[in-house]
Amino acid sequence: MRAFTLIELLVATAVVMVFLVLAINMATDTLRQSEAVNAKLKANLQARLVMDWITRDIQTALVRKDGSEWLRMEPSAQAVGTINLPVCTLMLFSQAGELHTGNATTGGNLTLSGPAAVIYGVDYRDPTAATTSPSSPAHLTTALFRFAMDPGETFTKCFVPYSPVVPLGNLQTDIWKVKFPNGVKDIEAQYLLIQNIAGFQIVFEFLTSDGTTVKSSVSETFSAGVDGNVRAGTTTYPAARVLSGEVTLWLLEPAGARALKQGTLSTQEFFTRHARPFVRKIAIPSQ
Repeated sequence: MRAFTLIELLVATAVVMVFLVLAINMATDTLRQSEAVNAKLKANLQARLVMDWITRDIQTALVRKDGSEWLRMEPSAQAVGTINLPVCTLMLFSQAGELHTGNATTGGNLTLSGPAAVIYGVDYRDPTAATTSPSSPAHLTTALFRFAMDPGETFTKCFVPYSPVVPLGNLQTDIWKVKFPNGVKDIEAQYLLIQNIAGFQIVFEFLTSDGTTVKSSVSETFSAGVDGNVRAGTTTYPAARVLSGEVTLWLLEPAGARALKQGTLSTQEFFTRHARPFVRKIAIPSQ
């Protein structure tokens, strides 16, 4: 039997190595594609869950009939490096009836259920770190938070009649500025809804007293309830009725978080390459 020559062995080894490299590359590509698909499926699920939370709160919003503000959307500036993120803060009263454990002033250790003052807001930080601790740049991310005030505290601060009765004229200053002096930054990490988002905006549609349908602007404050009016920016619409809110939530693609930290892209380039929008229009029951 003739033995293989050194050249034949080298050629065979080279051929085997080529096939191994090709197989490894194919396996790597397949794994990468699988991870990308899983990441998108996870993002879709998270987005739906967040939208379900917001839908529940908006559809069960408690409409105040005492001239108090019951709904407020406040655009908030959020810039990360060279990128401007379209974000807002949403404030309302939810009647969803979630359970809270009462504190000493609202019922000891009783479990309370009832309308709650709710706030949604976006912050850029390490969501796992305490609010008083410095955040690690490696873990900084944009995150959407939802905080629901204890029903007992909500009742005490928002519904107990005073003499004379003073309606809530601005949810941000009358309620949340007192609760969170530094805004969303004061909301604890446990109230995180979703990380790695690129934006959170709401457009409200309302019907004026003369039957005209108007949409609010994402760049202007929107509120309903003060003196029974709707306010969009600097314009007041007497006896208007809020019809719906269209929520847009942008999620970052896997490379989006890195691009956001690097801050080398323009806002338009960033959203074109790295952000995926999820949109849901939520009807508001007749007031």
